[in-house]
Amino acid sequence: MQKTIYLILISFSIFSSSFILGNDFTTAYYGKFDISAQNNGQHDPLVQQTSRTAYIQSNGSRVGLKLNQKHIDMFSFLGQLEYAVDFNSNQSNDIYFSNRNTYIGIANSWGEVLIGRHDTPLKLAQGGIDLFSDSDSQMWPLQRGENRVSDTLLFRSTEFNNFSLDMSFVDNSNQAANKFGVSFALKYQDSNSYMALAIDKDILDYNVVRWVGSYSHQKLTVSALLQQSTSTKTNKSERGYTLSASYQYSQYVLKMQYTHSDEIINGGKYMTVGIDWQLSDDILLYTFYTDRGANRKEEQGDLISLGMKYKF
Repeated sequence: MQKTIYLILISFSIFSSSFILGNDFTTAYYGKFDISAQNNGQHDPLVQQTSRTAYIQSNGSRVGLKLNQKHIDMFSFLGQLEYAVDFNSNQSNDIYFSNRNTYIGIANSWGEVLIGRHDTPLKLAQGGIDLFSDSDSQMWPLQRGENRVSDTLLFRSTEFNNFSLDMSFVDNSNQAANKFGVSFALKYQDSNSYMALAIDKDILDYNVVRWVGSYSHQKLTVSALLQQSTSTKTNKSERGYTLSASYQYSQYVLKMQYTHSDEIINGGKYMTVGIDWQLSDDILLYTFYTDRGANRKEEQGDLISLGMKYKF
């Protein structure tokens, strides 16, 4: 919390200079509200049958503020304050209102340099392959590398001949045995295809190598993510992959995704099918079903979700 206060004060000091220098200064408020009604089936080893629980859940809902100050036509000061909002939390205030990507930085024709809290380049390298991101059926419960880290220095290059490079240096001494870590991603993107090679080195006690590929033809998109993660404590390695496909028909999008990984859950498997309905530019309705498999019966079950997203 103290770091966040310092960051807000620094951001205010930088951007308030626009009133003194008379440079261009812009702000943009944004947010996403994602609420779903879910029915979770979980295997109960005591009675050797599946018990079901219905509940309301907030999925990655957030609010934020972006700031930009142009300086002498050469570079710009950037800033972002973003917080997650859990509309259905009955726990502490930290759970209800928690810090997401929050940073300050500068940008020019070469790219951006950011300091603060941010997703790692390896996490960002997945692109849009995770069709159920922010929900309980995303790839995150099964695959490592989906990290948002504090105390990071991030460089994001502009695109050159369809290629771009992201690199971050992370001080994770307060969260892991490794004091410093590095994450980088080399990406290629054109009108139909996307590819990325990303590596985490000593990020939160794991080394991860990730390859991502995606191809679109008309309204069909197919994608694959392959990766290997190795513990820096035990040197044990595990592999996993995610395959996804989507097809757009009118304002509807049919989605299918399969994740298989031993990285976090032994024999972890998520098979999900769903449909999105773009009701308007700002409102999306969705539903999906997930069959969850694992070696341990108590980690097996299924999930049915019906929800709504609103962006502003």
